[in-house]
Amino acid sequence: AVLVFTGTEIGEGVAKEGGAAARPNLRLPSGHDSAIAEILAWKSPNVVTVLHSAGPVELPWIEDCPTLLHLPYLGEAAGTAFVKVLFGEVSPSGKLVSTWPRRLELSPCAQPRPDETLEERMQRIEGLYTGYRWYDKMGVAPMFAFGHGQSYAKFLYDMDNAEIAKFSGDDDCWAVSLPVKNIGTRAG
Repeated sequence: AVLVFTGTEIGEGVAKEGGAAARPNLRLPSGHDSAIAEILAWKSPNVVTVLHSAGPVELPWIEDCPTLLHLPYLGEAAGTAFVKVLFGEVSPSGKLVSTWPRRLELSPCAQPRPDETLEERMQRIEGLYTGYRWYDKMGVAPMFAFGHGQSYAKFLYDMDNAEIAKFSGDDDCWAVSLPVKNIGTRAG
């Protein structure tokens, strides 16, 4: 296997993130995308790209990436968690807490007015359509949707017993429920 490590850094400035500093873009540090693309051009199914970031990052090479493991800032146990996932001791069953755009230009944050704060911009642009709802309303396909994540388990979705109900008084809201069963040999 080939392990490729990349990610943003804690701090301030380009490709750095932290509590008091907003990243000016969603790009990885200079040179990372081109280096990863070169490795992925080998077309090896055994490449695992490990992304260490707190939030969304543009990944122009994602379509060629056989395996992506996102490790947000996990603290001092990050190494142990990574090794357990890599060697299959535990399932990588975490889910994303935000929607990831393919590019910053395809997100609600990309339409600033020079005289407004970030909070004002988000209220103007998103309103009730926050996060994934904005993408649905605008017809923009994200790179990864809110809640995206995979595991080593295999699931059966019982579509024959799915129940669909419309919320009263709202033409755009529906509730869907269906039985889901783990049919794999691994917990997930």
